[in-house]
Amino acid sequence: MKTMPPSRSLLRLTRTITLLALGCTCLTLWFACKAKGRLCWLVRESARHFTESDVLSEAEVPNGKQVALIPGTSIRGSLLRQRVEAAARLFHAGKVSHLILSGDGRSASYHEPRVMRQMLTELRVPAWAMTEDAAGLSTFDSIQRAGLMAGGRRLIIVTQELHCARALFLARGLGVEAVACALQAEPTESGIAREEKACVRALLDLTGFRTWTQNVDREGKICMGGWTLATL
Repeated sequence: MKTMPPSRSLLRLTRTITLLALGCTCLTLWFACKAKGRLCWLVRESARHFTESDVLSEAEVPNGKQVALIPGTSIRGSLLRQRVEAAARLFHAGKVSHLILSGDGRSASYHEPRVMRQMLTELRVPAWAMTEDAAGLSTFDSIQRAGLMAGGRRLIIVTQELHCARALFLARGLGVEAVACALQAEPTESGIAREEKACVRALLDLTGFRTWTQNVDREGKICMGGWTLATL
C-alpha cells in the first residue's frame, strides 16, 4: 500500500526514537554479556535484534506493488549476481513491481547500476521495470534515495543476510518503510569485521553526520533516477 513520505519533523522524531531503541538494546546486550563484547560487535548485534522481525526469506516476501532495492556491491564477486537473480525472481513472481538499482556509478569503467541492468535484462526483466541510481555510494545513500523514489511504497531490500540488520536499521532511522529479503551466503571473518565497523558508521550517520537532502526542480517536484515524485 502506498503512503505519503514522512515530513522532516517526523523524520527527526523517527531518528530519535530509532536511536533510543537501539541504545536500549545495546544496554540490554551489554549487561547480558557482562560487558564482554566489543563496541562494534555490540552495535551490530543490537541492530540485528532490533530489526530481526523485518528480515524475511525470499519465500516469505508477500505479493504486492512493492519496490525492490538492490544495493550495489563489487561487480567482481558473486554477491551482486545473487542479489540481482533474487530480485528478478521476485519480479517474475509478482511480488515487486519495480526495481531500483542503486550503486556506485561515478566511473564509466566501473558502474554498478549499469552492470545490474545488464544482468536483469538477461533475466528477462523489462526496461520499464528498472531505475538506475548511480549515486548510491553507500547503504545510507541508497536507502535514503530509494525511499524518495518509491514515493511511500514499501521497499524490499534484496541483500545478503549479513547486511540486512544495518540496512533495516538505516531504513527505520530514515523513516522508510522496508523489509529485507535475506539471501544466504557464508560470511568471511573479514566480512563480519567490516560489517561491524559499518554498523557503527550507520549509527553515526543517523546521529547527524549526514543530512537529509533532496533535489527539487522548479515545479517543486523531486527528480531522481528518472522518476518524478511529489515533494515531501
